[in-house]
Amino acid sequence: MNEKVSVIISTSGSLDRRDRFSDVLNSILAQEYCSLEVVVVWQGEPDEEFFQRYKSVTFINRRLRNVCRCRNLGAESATGRYLWFIDDDTTVPNSKTLKFGVSVLESNNFDFLVANVICDGDFKALESHDRDFIIERRNLRGSFSEPGLLFKKECFLKIKFDDGIGIGCIHGSSEGFDLGARLLKYGYKGQVTKDFQLSHPQILADTDEQALLQRIFFYSLGNGKVLITNKFYILYVYELVKCLIFISLGLVTLNKNRMKVFTVRMLCLLLGPLIPKGDR
Repeated sequence: MNEKVSVIISTSGSLDRRDRFSDVLNSILAQEYCSLEVVVVWQGEPDEEFFQRYKSVTFINRRLRNVCRCRNLGAESATGRYLWFIDDDTTVPNSKTLKFGVSVLESNNFDFLVANVICDGDFKALESHDRDFIIERRNLRGSFSEPGLLFKKECFLKIKFDDGIGIGCIHGSSEGFDLGARLLKYGYKGQVTKDFQLSHPQILADTDEQALLQRIFFYSLGNGKVLITNKFYILYVYELVKCLIFISLGLVTLNKNRMKVFTVRMLCLLLGPLIPKGDR
């Protein structure tokens, strides 16, 4: 329990997220863990006044939009035996959370631990879990999420996030699913732990049609790429069939918005595996 943990956070540093990010840092620094390092990869303009408020935190300033590249950079710079990936809007409500997570990791000799992210409100970023379970290919979808991943550092550095997938990339999603699939492929073992909990705010419903379609466009490119790359063919076909069903329902009910959304999604699922990876 004395092994150092390095907390890795990537953030744009934007002013509209600053208060929430302060809450995140405060919740991490309040952890009852004796050996803790916090590494923040700051993607935007440096803010020396903010940096001075958190003198115990290591800030690495990089002008990058690519979140996975930033996470990998933070991990490579870390000095702890364990790595804990936290999103810049995800707080740790209990001061004993990290201590508990490390104890589960060590006592079971896991390579990684997946947090149970509790989301407030009607629009949830992730679904929470009511039990512990081992991560397998059959349950990977919907269970392997990036916020709160706790790793043995030696394990993570052999796999890493694919920095051609995720926020800032053409294939703008599914980096967690991809990472989980590759961990299982190479025989690493981990668990979703219901009491290893983080708190995520409610996501806001996107009322801007153009912004919604843009998000669906990049997210679906990522979904398609990752499913085919990792040979989840049945799940890929299922997603295409689901799109066809919703398009058909849109035709029957004359719901143009539904037809537009699922037509874009289906086309991007088909295009995603064909388009080379890269930054936007």
